[in-house]
Amino acid sequence: MKKDLLRKTILLIFLFSFLIPSLIWAAGVCEPCDGEPCDPGLTCERGKCRGCPSDGIVFCNPLQNCDFQELIEKLIDFIFVVAIAIVPIMIIVAAFYFLTSGGDPEKVRTAKRIILWTFIGLIIVLLGKGIISIIWQILGVSPGP
Repeated sequence: MKKDLLRKTILLIFLFSFLIPSLIWAAGVCEPCDGEPCDPGLTCERGKCRGCPSDGIVFCNPLQNCDFQELIEKLIDFIFVVAIAIVPIMIIVAAFYFLTSGGDPEKVRTAKRIILWTFIGLIIVLLGKGIISIIWQILGVSPGP
């Protein structure tokens, strides 16, 4: 049990220390481009050169992030979209439990729990996105483009 936890911890440390910074800081990307041309293969978007350089052997940045804040914003937006897509599916599953319960109180309770926890999860996701915006305002950080 302890060895398994140690392996997972080492894997997480590896991911955060090597892989994520390499996705954020790609060669030739993220240089300011206020009126200046970018390197070949890059385009000026949101004030920074983005894309995949076309000269030499290059490891491209698949997420096109220029800093840690952009990475977090994209992850939050992804989680938000996934949560919004899952809510109607879970409500349909709960409705299926209600319709097929046949008066079985356990299935009715299960359906009610599914709906309750679906809405609690939705509220948490919505509040999470709002709380992050409030924290950015308090810190004086602009929350994106």
